[in-house]
Amino acid sequence: MRRIQMVDTRREVSRAKRSALIASALLLFGGAVGLRAQTADKNPVTANAAESYKTFYLSDATSQNDASEIQTALRNMVPHAKVFYVPSQGAFAVLANATEMQLAEKIIGDMDHKRKTYRMTYTLTESGAGKAAETQHFTVMLVAGGHTVLKQGVRVPIVTGAADNSAQSSQVQYVDVGLNIDASLEGFEQGMRLHSKIEQSSIAGERSGMDAQDPQIHQVLLDERSKVVEGKTVLLGSLDIPGSGQHLEISVLTEAVP
Repeated sequence: MRRIQMVDTRREVSRAKRSALIASALLLFGGAVGLRAQTADKNPVTANAAESYKTFYLSDATSQNDASEIQTALRNMVPHAKVFYVPSQGAFAVLANATEMQLAEKIIGDMDHKRKTYRMTYTLTESGAGKAAETQHFTVMLVAGGHTVLKQGVRVPIVTGAADNSAQSSQVQYVDVGLNIDASLEGFEQGMRLHSKIEQSSIAGERSGMDAQDPQIHQVLLDERSKVVEGKTVLLGSLDIPGSGQHLEISVLTEAVP
């Protein structure tokens, strides 16, 4: 009888322990659920937040690059909003709650602004070789954040091969000879940064016919990044032209277009 009583006692103790463990687990689970609910209430972006729709039409940022930069800013700064850009309308369609809609409107308003246009006048001055100095001026229009290319010259044919050893079916490649200006302008708080790639080439001597040896081409290349100031002339580079005895200076004048 004592053994039976001892076994029953142990079973009762075991049942009591299991009941206590279950009660503790339920208490902990309930506390975790309550904590999650409190956290969700404190988070302004919830699945149940009321959303609204609005269309923002761009007025000044009309290029595809400008729109892409604004769209990237919206997706990074307002990640829970749904943002879609319509290129044909120049507009952003935004679906978001009130807080994020207000932020999206501010971002678009700050980034959609008119950019200034500048007149960049490049001056190339050649001197030396017993000749008087020769000055050439080339003007391009640049929008802050934009890019412009100017080409002036001729295309020279160069025979690179012949098919079946036939002169009538010669393979010809054309090379641009003259002046090439590739300019881009970036604006920042303290001024502007101009990237200029200037390439000048010329033919050395004349050819008497198509069978003559391909011409030699003299080439000068300047690739320069410099800070420019409105209304001031900046010297971009100064160099000697190989084989000619001439000296070349390149400068640029930046002027705002009203």
